[in-house]
Amino acid sequence: MNKKKILILVLGIVLAAAVVVGLIFGVKAILKRNAEPGEAPVSSGDPVPTGESVPTGESGSVDPTATEPEDPAMTAVRTKEFYTEDDVKADDARLDEIVAQCGDYQINSRQAQIFYGMQYVSFMSSYGAYASYFGLDDTKPLKDQSSMSPNLTWEQYFLMGAMEQFQQYAAVAAASKAAGYVLPEKEQADLEEFLGGLTEEGAAYGFESADAYLQDSFGSIISAADYEAYLQLYIQAMSYENSVYLSVNPSDEDLEAYRQEHAEDFADTDLEEIGVDVRHILFLSDADSDGTSTDEEKAAAKAKAEAMLAEYLADPTEEHFAELANLNSEDPGSNTKGGLYENISQNTNFVEPFKNWCLDSARQIGDTDIVETDYGFHVMYFAGRDLAWKTTARDSIREAHITALVDEATAAYPGEIFYEKLVLSPLPMAEAKEE
Repeated sequence: MNKKKILILVLGIVLAAAVVVGLIFGVKAILKRNAEPGEAPVSSGDPVPTGESVPTGESGSVDPTATEPEDPAMTAVRTKEFYTEDDVKADDARLDEIVAQCGDYQINSRQAQIFYGMQYVSFMSSYGAYASYFGLDDTKPLKDQSSMSPNLTWEQYFLMGAMEQFQQYAAVAAASKAAGYVLPEKEQADLEEFLGGLTEEGAAYGFESADAYLQDSFGSIISAADYEAYLQLYIQAMSYENSVYLSVNPSDEDLEAYRQEHAEDFADTDLEEIGVDVRHILFLSDADSDGTSTDEEKAAAKAKAEAMLAEYLADPTEEHFAELANLNSEDPGSNTKGGLYENISQNTNFVEPFKNWCLDSARQIGDTDIVETDYGFHVMYFAGRDLAWKTTARDSIREAHITALVDEATAAYPGEIFYEKLVLSPLPMAEAKEE
């Protein structure tokens, strides 16, 4: 992976985020930390299922003797042996043809490339340096290597997920508009501010334009306008889901009824255990992602944390802290949900300085501080404590509402995908580059 220019701004994929504003994080943070802040990374000795796969050749062809997958989506994505064309030009007329539609939404190959890239980002945010255990080799094109899903190349695997993600976002966005939901002005303003700053952000990394900045990660066929279309759809869908999620407030009686109904799930739960909720904004101290932090890097991260705490204290509300976390935190595990981690207890696998601050019995709602860990500097916000089982039950009830919402939306707004028209360009963020 390119560790010098990989600070590309992308969105996390979170269906039930607590706050949906900003929604941007850096890919280099994913590659450095594939675990939650303070969470111990997976041991390299731990077995990781890779699944059975069929090797492919240079052309992207698949073994014709392999059993055809029964899943219609898997069958559909194999309409073409491969989609990536190494020499496709940005002005190729094929790129403007509609390749998927759902409700009032349509995307062409340029916008599909964004969804495709985001699927790669989502995978890397979960597995990071351990992706090789699943057979992902960044020294080979995605179209020329088999994935962990039988009979699919990695290109087909990520593309299938991309098209399913588009259909889900579009269906939920369509349902939101049918319900009269309007994106809050603050969220729209934050999005416009972020988009307006892309050129300046890119210039800081040596790019002459926002287009060039984004193309360095997503490929030569996309533009800032394509990225904006992606963000508009994503935020419309996620903001609506978030509003529904937070509108579900089960009573203590509801929580107890849920626990009784799911008694097996709570059989080994300590019903007296207290869980705490904390928000944080992380500034990584290892700027080069090389495993070490210099004194200068630590000082820079600490200065950012101090400035961020001061900015928060100018408007000391939890909502403001959540917005700042989404816009600034370098933790991909929480920076799409207002920096929030819930139900932290002694059994939570976080590094000690972070966990000790959270579990201090004297902690009160609204307490803030800066905590240093091996990851960097965390601006902390104490959001509250409750019986751990109640938080689990509350989240489960809310997530069930979101699942129902998504199911109803996708049934009401079925989509169409025209794989035969789809063309991709190589995905730079998935290619190994020299240091």
